[in-house]
Amino acid sequence: MSERWRTAIAVGLTVTVAGLAASTITMLLLKRRNRI
Repeated sequence: MSERWRTAIAVGLTVTVAGLAASTITMLLLKRRNRI
């Protein structure tokens, strides 16, 4: 069970981090487009 929990937590963290990074990048791109 410990291994499954570890893998589940790892996947969740990676997904959350990827989502935050994507959102920040998209916001920066939108801001740049608006500026131009």
